[in-house]
Amino acid sequence: MAKPLREGASEPNDPTEPPLAADAASLPTTLPGTSASVLYILNPANGETVAPWNGSSSTTYPDDEICKETTTIGCSSNLPSLSSCNIWCVSATASTTYAASPVLPWKWVRLMLK
Repeated sequence: MAKPLREGASEPNDPTEPPLAADAASLPTTLPGTSASVLYILNPANGETVAPWNGSSSTTYPDDEICKETTTIGCSSNLPSLSSCNIWCVSATASTTYAASPVLPWKWVRLMLK
């Protein structure tokens, strides 16, 4: 029998239920520096390029922290130096299904093992 929900609370997901295969397939399973070891979830506005792995342009919202947190990826002037996310990172665009209302203007989130 399910417990009644209190205001502001919700029941957690069933811990015995495995995650969706599509969700689990993109999650990093190795430390940064190896193939697909960093996942970026992107949230670009219409017509905007968001590429945190490309430190050569400030207009792509570069990840200026990853080079300080790990030494296993290619960096130049403390910024990642990839033109495309195909070596140590993978990317996915955020689903509008879970968007806040009003829409929050965040650009990217990085997931990696530590």
